Parts: sequence; C-alpha cells; structure tokens
Amino acid sequence: MIRKRTVQFLLALLFLFAGQLHAADFPPTPTTLDGVEIVDADYMFQAMESEAALIVDARKPHAFKSAHIPGAVFCAPHSSKADLGANEVDAAVAFMHSCGEVMQADRGKEAIVYCASARCWRSPKAALALKKIGFTNVKWLRDGMKSWEKNEFPVE
Repeated sequence: MIRKRTVQFLLALLFLFAGQLHAADFPPTPTTLDGVEIVDADYMFQAMESEAALIVDARKPHAFKSAHIPGAVFCAPHSSKADLGANEVDAAVAFMHSCGEVMQADRGKEAIVYCASARCWRSPKAALALKKIGFTNVKWLRDGMKSWEKNEFPVE
C-alpha cells in the first residue's frame, strides 16, 4: 500500500513541474504573418537607436518591468493561447484600445512588436491587431527578447 507521505511527495513534484511542462506545450509561432514583416534583433536595434519606430512589448507585465528594449511601450494581449483565429485577434484589438501610447501613435509610423521568444503567441496577436486598427507598417521580432539578449543589446 502506498503511504500517504509518498502520495504527498509525488503530488508536490507534479505541481512543481506542471508549469514547466505547460510552457513546453506551446508550439512555435508561425514563420510568416500576412502583411507583417519579420525582422531580426539587428534590425530592431537600429530601429531602437533611430527612435523612429513604435516598439511594443507584448510580454507579461512582470517581464516588461524586469527588463525591456529601451523605448518600448507595454501592450500585451491577455491570451497566450496558440491560436491566431479571428476571436483571438479581435480580443487583442479590444485590448489595444486600452494602450494609450499605441492608440495615440501615428498609424503610418513603423510599429515593431516583440515578446519573449518564437513560442510566445502574444506578439503575433499584437502584430495582427495593430494591422487591424490601421497601422500600415507593422514588423515582428519573432525571436523576441531571447534574440535581443543573445546579442547583448541594452535593456531598461
């Protein structure tokens, strides 16, 4: 018979690793998005230095507060679900309306969105939402903050 303490230990292990297992469940994001150009960290660095682009951080709030690309504004869709269907994008559009700096920006200005990595589904949703609200020059750093940090570019 399995002892109560053994069951408690196994349950504790299950909960400990559940978050890590869940993160591994996210498939990679698409390699293309209609009407959105995918850029690399070098391109993003040049855009950051020129201060000409609207840079949108679509990561979770605590990640943004911890470190972000200089000049970036925080505006992250709530859903991280691996789905770019109409309902998910419409929800991202609705959330964008609460992001003052995004909504006040010139729609013709270059807008570049990023998230944590190529497995983060918030940034492609944000990119498609920007297109839907009228931004005409949307770009996506698909490999996200992971590629930015790999290149040892500055953070705030």
